[in-house]
Amino acid sequence: MAENREKDASEERGFTISDRRHWAKEEVPGEPSKAEVEAAPPPPPEPETPPKIEEVSGEAAPPPHEAEAPPGELPPADFSYIVVFLATQAMLCMGEQPDPTTGETVEKNLPGAKHSIDLLGVIQDKTQGNLGDEEHQLLEGVLYDLRMRYVQAAGPAAS
Repeated sequence: MAENREKDASEERGFTISDRRHWAKEEVPGEPSKAEVEAAPPPPPEPETPPKIEEVSGEAAPPPHEAEAPPGELPPADFSYIVVFLATQAMLCMGEQPDPTTGETVEKNLPGAKHSIDLLGVIQDKTQGNLGDEEHQLLEGVLYDLRMRYVQAAGPAAS
């Protein structure tokens, strides 16, 4: 009779007993257990491939990731971006590229162009032997092209 009263009392109160121990829960077949998931090593990161620099009509093309940057965001800071940035600055100073904000040709500033080219030369000297093949070719090609353009811009016929 005492058992009957206990069952009736538990049914009247409306409570259930559940086991909250994590090891007592049944695992779903085919799914890894929580312990297996926590013990598994993370997947290896995907290898990052360096951007390929293509030459278009003798001029170094900007890195492909530059076009991928959404408006208002800066492209990733890497070696090729530094080279392209300084080369663009030199071209602007030589009056060979229009001002990106106005679209008009900028007045020549040959000392500014020489300074940008000299900065690229310093980068070349300081990174000697530390560049990959693509980076080395990019820097060599850009410097050669800029120096030839500077000689033409600063020559007697350029006045």
